[in-house]
Amino acid sequence: RLLARVAHGNYGFVVAGRPANVTMATSCLGASADVIAHRVVDVPPDQVRVLVVVSFDKNKAPRIEGQLRPPAPESLRLSRRLADQVELNAAVDPIVYTLAVPTWKQESTAVLSRQRVMACPRFADILGESDNALTVTITGDQSFLTIDAVFECIERTRDEAVVSLVQSCTSQQMFSLFCAGKFLLLPAVSDACRLALCDSLDPYTVPLAAWVAHQHNDEELMTRCYWFLKEMLGSRTVPSAWDENHGSVRVADGVLHRAFEGSRTVTVPLSAFESVVEADTAKKARLLTPSMGYTLCQLHRIRQADGAYPHVYEVRLDHNDETILVGHKESEQSVVHIFSQPGVTSQFAECYMGVVEPGFWGTSFHLFDSGASDAVASLCKGLPLRRRRELCSVGYETNLLGDCPRKITVQVECEDGKVTMENLAPKWDSKIGSYALPFFGRVKLASAKNFQLVVDGNRDNIFFIFGKVQKDVFALDFRNPLSPLDAFAIAISSLAKKRAVA
Repeated sequence: RLLARVAHGNYGFVVAGRPANVTMATSCLGASADVIAHRVVDVPPDQVRVLVVVSFDKNKAPRIEGQLRPPAPESLRLSRRLADQVELNAAVDPIVYTLAVPTWKQESTAVLSRQRVMACPRFADILGESDNALTVTITGDQSFLTIDAVFECIERTRDEAVVSLVQSCTSQQMFSLFCAGKFLLLPAVSDACRLALCDSLDPYTVPLAAWVAHQHNDEELMTRCYWFLKEMLGSRTVPSAWDENHGSVRVADGVLHRAFEGSRTVTVPLSAFESVVEADTAKKARLLTPSMGYTLCQLHRIRQADGAYPHVYEVRLDHNDETILVGHKESEQSVVHIFSQPGVTSQFAECYMGVVEPGFWGTSFHLFDSGASDAVASLCKGLPLRRRRELCSVGYETNLLGDCPRKITVQVECEDGKVTMENLAPKWDSKIGSYALPFFGRVKLASAKNFQLVVDGNRDNIFFIFGKVQKDVFALDFRNPLSPLDAFAIAISSLAKKRAVA
């Protein structure tokens, strides 16, 4: 057996010595009593690194956690044993560093040798020139930060084995490692953990991920949690365990709860996601803001065999062929959801930009931004949302016979109010026997879908040009006061099926 002296009744301590076989102490008689540990488990001496008392109470036997390491090469064993001995000696009069981050345990204490401390940005400035070691005490009520995770971060970062460490972690260990990486200011660890957490989010881990993200002000992880929650709540894919009254995971009174066995619960106020909504609004402003000069684009329509649905529309910039907007239309009379990235179809995705809603007769179309409708807001149970607003409307004059060109009216919401535009009326050309309109070389093929928008019939001030270049490819040019999203919606309306317009 081995003896160790405890200075204070609520103080953690490090135990090391020979033989390196220890277990829980069977008794603890007071604040200054000897703690007796009986040998009941055989542990190879070269695997024992540090043993930490994490929950000490003078009326109870202390609980001891062991950090076991795989056998080290023979050349390193001596130096590691010496380092552990230095840690033990330094613990007699330690430098105490108390962390103001909560922990699941009431108290955790460990001693780091000078070599480990100097390798860690978090502690390097704390240790004095004459100090041999640093004692770290983690206190609080709730967190995933543990002494084991702190040691893992320092050890694996030194060995440049972060990726293998993350891949070998369980879900619980991943949260602990992420918190330790944040605390120790080791971005290689926290970034790798964040990536793994984002890829493995599910209805049961997202409250925990949101909680640690909120505690550590990690906007990237917070953003991923927000969009996961919005997708799950808005699309009605909430699992049965998310019971509002008795579920282990629930949203109630504007708070996300995750309950564990016993009385442990983590809570995240949904208002914590407001910064995500603000950042999303700023990010999407580029496609909602008009530019002063002309923006020259092409719209590509991608159809299934024989023109069948669904249809995909892509807006590509002329000068670099970059795709800036993508629209998805499931059927002839369905709405068109617009995204800033290809390959996405969910209206709850982060890259969702808005929707074009057609009227039954095909004579009216309305563009709404990516804000939430009343129906979506009721499903999302207090999650911060922008409410949707109408940006643009397009109207086509009824013309069942098709005996004259289309007449189009567009109303756009601007900062200074509403702007009304109308299409420039084409003129009859007797030489070709049809109506004609100059498109300045931008349009190559005749089509009823070709048109230009002006204000008050002023032919010298054109704001919008749309026309056919080849099959399923159209020129799309626009300028202030039309934003890219406005122009895309107007073009989509021209391609839509119209029951009351020939």
